[in-house]
Amino acid sequence: MGYYMRFIGVDEQTVSVADLQSAIESSSAGSRVEGDGKHAVVTTHGAPIGEVTITLPGDGLFEDEVAELIEFAEDAEGRGKKAVLKALRGARTIVAV
Repeated sequence: MGYYMRFIGVDEQTVSVADLQSAIESSSAGSRVEGDGKHAVVTTHGAPIGEVTITLPGDGLFEDEVAELIEFAEDAEGRGKKAVLKALRGARTIVAV
């Protein structure tokens, strides 16, 4: 069974595969990020350890993902609910790993 995490970006500047490549490869010896504008594979010493998909507003998937996450958050309870909903409603990028 595979697992994935979604990272929600709220900054005006979106995240790209090149950004992830620079960050990961400069901080982890033996790690590489290979891919195109929205999809990449992360490897360590040649072995694949993860896949990355970046979604942006207007790409056909982003709005559906945000709507689903908002629905889950609206049904949740807890102190952080307002902050989570605010972040989701202001989302500019989703990075799924």
